[in-house]
Amino acid sequence: MSDMQPAANKQRTWKNYLPMRSLIRQRWQILFLMRKEFFAAQRTSVFSIFWSIALPLIPITAYILLRAVVSGQPGENDIHPMVYVTLGVTLWMLFRDMVRVPVQAVSRYSSTIAQTELTVGGAILVGFGGILLDTLLRLILCVPVIILNSAIVGSDPMVSIFYLFTGVMFFFSFGLMSVPLTAFLPDVKNVYDIIFSYLIFFSLAIFPFASDSRLAQIIAWNPFAVFIDAVRLNILQGKTPENSIVLWLSLATPFLLLFGVWIVRRTRSRLKEAFL
Repeated sequence: MSDMQPAANKQRTWKNYLPMRSLIRQRWQILFLMRKEFFAAQRTSVFSIFWSIALPLIPITAYILLRAVVSGQPGENDIHPMVYVTLGVTLWMLFRDMVRVPVQAVSRYSSTIAQTELTVGGAILVGFGGILLDTLLRLILCVPVIILNSAIVGSDPMVSIFYLFTGVMFFFSFGLMSVPLTAFLPDVKNVYDIIFSYLIFFSLAIFPFASDSRLAQIIAWNPFAVFIDAVRLNILQGKTPENSIVLWLSLATPFLLLFGVWIVRRTRSRLKEAFL
């Protein structure tokens, strides 16, 4: 009997370690917070529905105008400038939000995490609701732009999905790793906002850079540029980047994701205490 008891405790501890187990246990609280977020956004003004659709799309039109004013040249690999910017900025905003959402969600629901059973993972899951809706709206905009201005040649949907999913997981890993840092040093979130404000111009989302330019080597190692270029090239032309950097980043992604989850789980008790 005594030999069976430690085994049972060990099994119970192993099950409790699974992240999905705690999320399933909090599912009603997570759904309630998601519903609250959505309906609160619709009640702020008479035109809330209009703004919830327009605001995610306005930045893309602004960058298209910027590209048209600064340079009328075609995009890299003869991609139409409007297609280049629309798809590039959509991917940029998705990847950027993968870094920002974990940090912003945990900061926003810090008091809820401290006072209820909501975990850090549950708060992050709530934060993804609005991001997924904004991304869907931007993708809907991309479809007619691509159809009207570009011919999709040799695209491999499975490869495109692989690059897209890997990019999302890669940047989400950095978002997870940033959660404890920004919880104890809130100024880090502002530093991220400043970096992202400038980094978009060096991510191949708006402007292509010639291979002989002084910034070419820096941009070649920019993960945003690597994944944006890989997804866009494969969707439009069925090509993959000539360099092997995207392959190395893809191989590193599972390890970064596991490391990010490990950091959050190791610091979850200290985070809860910090929010009290």
